[in-house]
Amino acid sequence: GKMVICNGFLKVYDSTLAVVHNIYQYFSLNGSPSSNAYEAFATESTDIWIADGGNGLVKNSNLWDYWSFYPNGPRFAASFDLSVENSMLWAASSGVTSAWDPRFESNGVAYYINGEWNTIYPKDNAGNNVSDIIRVAVDPINSTRVYAGSWINGVVEFTNNQQSALYDTNNSSLVSLGVAD
Repeated sequence: GKMVICNGFLKVYDSTLAVVHNIYQYFSLNGSPSSNAYEAFATESTDIWIADGGNGLVKNSNLWDYWSFYPNGPRFAASFDLSVENSMLWAASSGVTSAWDPRFESNGVAYYINGEWNTIYPKDNAGNNVSDIIRVAVDPINSTRVYAGSWINGVVEFTNNQQSALYDTNNSSLVSLGVAD
């Protein structure tokens, strides 16, 4: 048998406890190398199964081929806020620390419509991911419009499940609290 140790990367040992493989990174949703392994185990064959914080359940075969399996659910483990309107559920992905400081997480916003979960990763005006989304609200008059409040980047507007605007200190009456400046 084999043993797998997760410590920022994966080390695979054989039955004599000799290291047979080091896996430092693999794919991610956006195609850049990633490794966010929480747990892993090796099968009797050459397969290694990895519980990854951003890529779901990852199957590694022959050290080169990777497949990712996701349950029908949000791509993040915790939700700070939920909003429901007309059988649509939206979830804010981030939160704050115990001192109400930002966590600098860019996990996006998830929504559940017609039995399917999807995640949107909104961008700021410079093309960077909006981080620390802590509030989400579906417009009760027009449920195709949803607002998500970021601790750092302002308020993101979604129309028909697509980002349609970002309101911040540059284009609205929002003011900075100076928390993440």
